[in-house]
Amino acid sequence: MSERVDAATVPSVPLRLPRALVLSLVLAACGKGQSPASTPPQAPVEAPAAERVLDPAAVAEVLDAHVASFGAKWGEPYAFSGFVLVAEKGEPVYAKGFGKANRETGQVPDIDTNFRVGSVTKQFTAAAILALAEDGVLSVDDPVSKYLPGWPRGEEITIHHLLTHTAGVWNYTSDADFMAKAHEYHSTDQMLAVFRDTPLEFEPGEQFSYSNSGYVMLGAIIEAATGKPYGEVLAAQLFEPAGLTRTRVGDATELTDRAEGYTVTPGEKIEGARAIDMSVPHGAGAVRSTAADLLAWHAMLDGDQILSASSREVLYKPAKNDYAYGWIITKAGDKRLITHGGGIFGFNTYYARLPEDDIVIVAWTNHDTFEVGQIGNAALAVSVGDTVVPHVEADMSPVEPELAKTLVGNFAMTAASRKKLETLGTPAEVIETIEAIEVKFEEGSMSFKPNGQLPLPLYTSPEGNLVTRVANVTLTWETKEDGTVDLVRMAQGMMVLEYQRQP
Repeated sequence: MSERVDAATVPSVPLRLPRALVLSLVLAACGKGQSPASTPPQAPVEAPAAERVLDPAAVAEVLDAHVASFGAKWGEPYAFSGFVLVAEKGEPVYAKGFGKANRETGQVPDIDTNFRVGSVTKQFTAAAILALAEDGVLSVDDPVSKYLPGWPRGEEITIHHLLTHTAGVWNYTSDADFMAKAHEYHSTDQMLAVFRDTPLEFEPGEQFSYSNSGYVMLGAIIEAATGKPYGEVLAAQLFEPAGLTRTRVGDATELTDRAEGYTVTPGEKIEGARAIDMSVPHGAGAVRSTAADLLAWHAMLDGDQILSASSREVLYKPAKNDYAYGWIITKAGDKRLITHGGGIFGFNTYYARLPEDDIVIVAWTNHDTFEVGQIGNAALAVSVGDTVVPHVEADMSPVEPELAKTLVGNFAMTAASRKKLETLGTPAEVIETIEAIEVKFEEGSMSFKPNGQLPLPLYTSPEGNLVTRVANVTLTWETKEDGTVDLVRMAQGMMVLEYQRQP
């Protein structure tokens, strides 16, 4: 997750292992594809002319063209598949589905299609904590040890620290070995055991470090304080009072209008995403919801039905790095912007609210290799009167086999490049995801795979460089007199890292 969010950026906050993060360390793999089929937008309820700020026709003209540009040249695997909602004063201004929610049935997503929301779950966990605090069940100032007895340094870590990612608790989704078992059911105690004895990264309250572990702990605290399962508490405290009829903790297998998750392979084929048991994300990302329900959730948070005014003030009060309780608080121009993104196997979510204008934006995709912020940021820009930056897909060609054969192999980051990242303050667990790369050439397709991430296809650009279609990565190399290559450089923006060939 990026440390700051401005008017044009709502980060996708991953629960999964970082994928295609490469050099900037915060990029999710982007996607493009054929102009996707779409459902007609739902007809917005007409608001009085004096109250309307957004023109539905103008919004549709911009967003339809923007979405259609993804995959215009690169084909269906890079197209946007998902749903976009822009609502004003409680009513849809733009509501349209693209691609397929389920590729077997051909179902097109709509405003009631149920998606995994990933880290958008955190705002529900935070709201449940505050609702329980209002009921006198707990306090955000309580130490962790009160609910998780014997937790290492649990007397020093408070619920507030966990809510604001200032506890210093190591992030378990950085553990590739554990995440390889994410498809297996884990009890709450088993999840806590994954990181319970890991030393704190810093003293509680002193720094910010995004931690899914902290929100799993919050889910466990909710269970300990109430004696009930996390999902049951959220349903009773939040979903039912707010009328969120299609929002669930878990995978909502009983619902028919439900999106399946997909990914794009290095060979540019669309396949089912990796499986994950929703016991693994727990309080950090186990919720499924719909665009209609997130619009209703926004309305409930604007009133006193769920939380009092004083609790809502706490909910939106940033601690460090603009992070409050499950929300990121920044500005869009001179307007307050309340946001959170989410990423989980098969899905990416963008959720933004402009409370002063009563505008809500939801954009989500069921292709986890598509960075949905490219769509959500365009919706935000048009909502605040900014220019939408066009998306352009360059002409690219396959890498010539003779060139590819000189580059295939395994490469390790040089000590100088590692030192460069450490000097920038890059966390060790993030460096691990890019400390080695594997370059492959199979079935006429070339790709490189950073350690712990999915492979990224490489192409030859019109300028003759080897580039990716996502993440804006360029690969260069040094050729020795005998034609072999021992050193490659991976560049993204101003950052260049070097890798030495391994035996």
